[in-house]
Amino acid sequence: MRTYRIHHERTRFREFVNLSYPRVIRGAIAWLPLKFGLLSWKPQIIPHADTIADHMVSESQLPDFAKPFISESVANAATLGFIDPTFECIESQGRRVVGVCARCCHTSGRYIFQSLFSFAGPAHSSEQHVVSFFEGGVTLASSNGHPKFDRHPSAEAYYYPNCKLSALLASHDAKLAQRVTSPIIVSETDKLIKMVDAMRDRFLDYMLSRGLYEEIEPTQN
Repeated sequence: MRTYRIHHERTRFREFVNLSYPRVIRGAIAWLPLKFGLLSWKPQIIPHADTIADHMVSESQLPDFAKPFISESVANAATLGFIDPTFECIESQGRRVVGVCARCCHTSGRYIFQSLFSFAGPAHSSEQHVVSFFEGGVTLASSNGHPKFDRHPSAEAYYYPNCKLSALLASHDAKLAQRVTSPIIVSETDKLIKMVDAMRDRFLDYMLSRGLYEEIEPTQN
């Protein structure tokens, strides 16, 4: 298990505003003072296991605050062919945020489903993703959430805020139909874990190269 500090003061302006959603005006105002160290900001310290399997829990072990959304989200996804859900729960230190993620394969194997729910005190956010994987580490994602950190160059993503999952899946299918190459088939949990681990590693390397992540000792705050 490795531990990383997120340096929000090193984000680009648009990136920080995206991260501040729905308080985008506040984010726009705060970005420059944060850049110059004029704004007090409690850093977020996140754990990073070698594999998402190390963070997996049973559905019954999910935080009570997240269970209703995650359970409803997974049940809705099941009606669209997404099966065999796995559940992940991660808690950051410093600026405490609890993140929960459910993931499912699709019966077609052409994409996976991700349902994310995070909360920090009374504030919470939720979103869903449909993700396809291609050779060379390329990914195509459709989300009903909002952009956050800038994407890795190999990651293509489209955002449809508050879109229902059925419509999100239809939009994703339309994007797939425009591509020349077919996605890698992911039809079982072990393959899902492998592909998501590789995607996370690419994102981690990208964040480290930009200086937005810094590896620290687990006890360092």
